[in-house]
Amino acid sequence: MAVAAVMALLLAATVFALVSWRQETGVAGARAEALDAAKRYALDLTSYDYRTIDRNFGVVARNASPGFAAQYKQVSDHSPGSSEVPGRLRGHRARRGRGRR
Repeated sequence: MAVAAVMALLLAATVFALVSWRQETGVAGARAEALDAAKRYALDLTSYDYRTIDRNFGVVARNASPGFAAQYKQVSDHSPGSSEVPGRLRGHRARRGRGRR
């Protein structure tokens, strides 16, 4: 009877150790994924290409919380280079001497 109790205790301790180890591994993996996502988002938030500004704004808005996305969209829709800004000169250069005669 004592041997069976010891075996049951060892089995329970082994299962507990495996479950604990697996949870810790999962937490570490989730932490690494969150850090990678944060680094990518920080780059997306601070890096723009004037040729693809609307796409850059869209990436940031899609990955933001709903409140921040709405605020960000309102600001980005009125930024120079955005397709939402009427009369923009996106992709065009002013002619030299324009306005001079």
